[in-house]
Amino acid sequence: MIAANGPHGDTAARVATVTADPGASLRAAVEAIATGDRERADGLLRAVAERHPIIADYADLLRMRLHVDAGDADGPAALTTPENRVAGLPEIR
Repeated sequence: MIAANGPHGDTAARVATVTADPGASLRAAVEAIATGDRERADGLLRAVAERHPIIADYADLLRMRLHVDAGDADGPAALTTPENRVAGLPEIR
């Protein structure tokens, strides 16, 4: 399994390899959060939300916590913009 647990490198390449198993991708994102790799975690969580709408809310919640915990005031607000929301899902309020 290459996927979400693959080696670090280009974020776009890592996100493109998110597996069909959203659980593995979420675990990899949580591991990235724990090790301080915010960019990787954010990319994985965004990819999970886009590709697995059933758990998109949970992935977006983790993304929001990632930004809030890091003190990124613009992060949570950015999640509510149309380009950052999964198509068809309501706006976060």
